[in-house]
Amino acid sequence: MFFVIAHGKDVDGIACHAILHRYAKFSNLAIKHFFVSYSDFNDAIYQIEGEGEIVIADIGYNPSMNFEKIKQLSEKFKITWIDHHIWPKINLPINFIIDKKYCAAELVCKHFLPKDKIAIKLASLAHAHDFRKENPLAWKLYDVISSGFDKLKLTKLLAKGEFWNEELEKAWANYQKIKEEGYKFLERYHKVYNLGKYSCIIAFAPDTLSSTLATLYLQEKGHDLIICLWKDGKMSFRRNNKEINLAELAKLFDGGGREVAAGGNLRREIKIEEVFEVFEEIAKKVEKAIYMHSL
Repeated sequence: MFFVIAHGKDVDGIACHAILHRYAKFSNLAIKHFFVSYSDFNDAIYQIEGEGEIVIADIGYNPSMNFEKIKQLSEKFKITWIDHHIWPKINLPINFIIDKKYCAAELVCKHFLPKDKIAIKLASLAHAHDFRKENPLAWKLYDVISSGFDKLKLTKLLAKGEFWNEELEKAWANYQKIKEEGYKFLERYHKVYNLGKYSCIIAFAPDTLSSTLATLYLQEKGHDLIICLWKDGKMSFRRNNKEINLAELAKLFDGGGREVAAGGNLRREIKIEEVFEVFEEIAKKVEKAIYMHSL
């Protein structure tokens, strides 16, 4: 059995799924996909049984990950972990492919289907989105993913080279109004703080807005640090000031990522009536870290 555990909320992650789905079909392998984020990664590995191969992609290091379970799985599975986030040294009997210069889908493509035209196109779409390049199709696909479109269905479409159709167009069009309402929500629920020498905006986003859409919108306001949270406690960090290391910031909130983009989790549900109190908690924690020069 061929298991794919990869990010399920952006173009890079879905492109990884699609490339590996294509690889599995070429190799006559039965495949099962897990579309995950940091918060439910462990749930996926607990469901894996039997023997075969596991590929983990576009999921960076997080201290809450059950590495002991991964070690146990490595006794019966060949495991490859492909990523582009910042990693500490980990002693596990698996094959790590880590390179910050590329997006995860590019690394998956190079390793599994380096000469396949459809895999190469999927990797290029992922690169455009992950590195914030101009590519209308990549950004439209991201809106489709954010709309809640069935991830496995989208994976199968992309895997066979169907990058756009009427159904995807309809999902994209319907999402545009929802996205605009989400931006209005951000305007109501945000606050700006001066934390040491940095300007920081903290906002509360609706579930209809992904981390990328919410933080890109907030980045346009020009503050040094952008922190966005959702009702399930999930957090996303972006920056306009290169002095701030977001990978280090994320560690304060049980998270991880890259210097330029990271995520964390408050590990509790946030009620809308307490949002501004939570903002204060976050601001104080970040300000303390700034004064201690840990960012």
